[in-house]
Amino acid sequence: MFDRSRLFVVKGATSISLWKAQMKPLAFLLASVIFFSVQSASAQQPQSHWLIGHWEGTIENYRSKEGPDRTLRVHAVSPDGKAVGRSSVTGMNSVAIDVVVEGVQIKFLLPSKNLVELKREGDDRLVGNYTLPDGRAFPLTLKRIKLSSDFDGDWRGSTGQTGAGCGGVHYDLSIKDSLISGKFTVVYRDGTTFYSNVTGEVDTTGKAIIELKGVRNTQFAGTFTKTEFRANDPRYGDKGNAQCSYENELKRR
Repeated sequence: MFDRSRLFVVKGATSISLWKAQMKPLAFLLASVIFFSVQSASAQQPQSHWLIGHWEGTIENYRSKEGPDRTLRVHAVSPDGKAVGRSSVTGMNSVAIDVVVEGVQIKFLLPSKNLVELKREGDDRLVGNYTLPDGRAFPLTLKRIKLSSDFDGDWRGSTGQTGAGCGGVHYDLSIKDSLISGKFTVVYRDGTTFYSNVTGEVDTTGKAIIELKGVRNTQFAGTFTKTEFRANDPRYGDKGNAQCSYENELKRR
């Protein structure tokens, strides 16, 4: 006898299989749309933060033995609003600072306990106050300085053992718009490895100031050409890696 219930089951299974087959292209299309939308949005995001760069300006009506001119260098800004930067009296040695970024406003405290609070105006100006610990505030305006890109790129170099207990070192640097960032690595004979963060700046003639902060804390000058960087990272103390000096020869990649 002909079993109608069996026919219903077969038809139902066939309908479900057909529905699944029809849905596969639709699911693929939907996934593709989402993927390319995310890719497009990502591609439209800025490649670097607006604060990254070299800024210079003058504190108005401010009298001090160092003078009123100031420089701010920012090498990187993390998603949580913390920036890697250095501040200095223009033309003098810089100090590392922790910069807090909140929208278009920034602030940082100097080792002298002077507070700097600035707000972005346009693409090339930071305007605000330089406040002393006693509460006196002076207007401060910093302007972005356009730097050379002649030496932009990645630079690498290594040295072997330079003395007893000194370890071999590797410099891994990147330059963008003349601002230098990167990492210094020292590896000892037993395999122990330590690091320092590297920051710095190179001028249009190739002369550069390199600063290391971490297991090694030094500041030294060197010279870039189109293909190499040469400098001497001198000893600076009497213990550990501080006793060691390194002749640097980095190549452009």
